[in-house]
Amino acid sequence: MNNAKNLLEKYKAGQCSSEEILILQNWFHQLNAEENLELGDEELENAETEMWNVIAGQTQVTKKTRLHSPHYGYWAAAAILVIVLGGLFFYKMRLQQGSANSLASSNIKRGEQTATLTLSNGKKIVLSGALNNSSINEHGVNITRTADGKLIYRITENTTDTGIYNTLSTAKGQQYSVVLPDGSLVHLNAGSSITYSTGLNHTARRKIKLEGEAYFEVAKNRQHPFEVLTGQQMVEVLGTHFNINSYSDEPATKTTLLEGSVKVFPLRNQGSDQHKILVPGEQAVLSKGMITVEKVNPEEAIYWKDNKFSFHSEDIETVMREVSRWYDVTVIYQDDVKHVKVSGSVSRFADISMLLDKLEKTGLLKFTIKGRNITVSKT
Repeated sequence: MNNAKNLLEKYKAGQCSSEEILILQNWFHQLNAEENLELGDEELENAETEMWNVIAGQTQVTKKTRLHSPHYGYWAAAAILVIVLGGLFFYKMRLQQGSANSLASSNIKRGEQTATLTLSNGKKIVLSGALNNSSINEHGVNITRTADGKLIYRITENTTDTGIYNTLSTAKGQQYSVVLPDGSLVHLNAGSSITYSTGLNHTARRKIKLEGEAYFEVAKNRQHPFEVLTGQQMVEVLGTHFNINSYSDEPATKTTLLEGSVKVFPLRNQGSDQHKILVPGEQAVLSKGMITVEKVNPEEAIYWKDNKFSFHSEDIETVMREVSRWYDVTVIYQDDVKHVKVSGSVSRFADISMLLDKLEKTGLLKFTIKGRNITVSKT
């Protein structure tokens, strides 16, 4: 047990050898192979207690069984670590099983890294996050995918044709990333799309059309402003990081600035003095043609990009809109629960039953899964 503890302490202190790190990485990988689960402080404390109880009951090493080898201590630590991490793994699996048992079991799958690319000639190409050696060549533009799932555009000929457009779209339960021809990076959330010129880096104004939600890291180019057009507004930037949530089923369009500066124009009053200039940490909320600006924690607006659900005193109807887009489910409300406020966080890679179980633990709501329908009611 001491060997295992020492190995874990050495790892925390950054003092492990390459062999020791390999063992730790292997078992941590095994622990998280099925689900990226999260435990609260109390759950972790209980798991730690259970782990050491397992070790005390199962690791009886005597002098007779010790191997006379210089690597004995190393492999003994590895063997004990197997039990330690195995205990935590099964503990977490029981937590997950308990969560699943409290709700109807389902085959609802979490979202995935995939999208559909529609070329200017109407051809549709289904993309996945896996590396594919094939590439697409269209009018001097080469389109490839990276190993981590980003779509990359490269100009292969000296073309200035700006009238050729591509559309990248995600259905419910999908997300994807693209590096545009001008070098800007876009992360596309579920149920969203962007349309843009393949000659984007040759246009006087780099114009993008967005439906749904996307996070932008815009390549700086003062001579060619970057514009994002949604159904309700236009955002103009020179080079910055920001998020736009413009889903049609949301009551307002929200633009959140993380870095740089942007101008937000309501389309209904474009050209008037209604535009707002945001600084980092501000969010423009557009509703009924009017813009208000609020101070926010900008990181909360992009939790989705970092594969997290995180809610802080938000009404359950807002929460479930996000859940329905990621898991591709229909939400049904019983009783007067739409404005019940909840808080919590969980990985977007978690099973939906785990997320709903956490929300149930507020003591305010009950969830029932039937097929792809989720019913929300009072407890």
